[in-house]
Amino acid sequence: YLTMDIEEYRSQVETLLLQAVAEGKTKLTESEVLTMLADFSDDELAEGMIFNDPADVAETILTSEAF
Repeated sequence: YLTMDIEEYRSQVETLLLQAVAEGKTKLTESEVLTMLADFSDDELAEGMIFNDPADVAETILTSEAF
């Protein structure tokens, strides 16, 4: 993931989030998880890419209490 561009990284996080919704692994809706992902700016995601793979970011969003 360190060699990904930000669009690819964001896309992988989105795929993981939508997969979790489809599999019933979260009570959040598709709309809610996509809104939460959209709240991360490209700069914020780029900073986190050094420390977190897409699965880590998806897990953070899925366990967030923002909704």
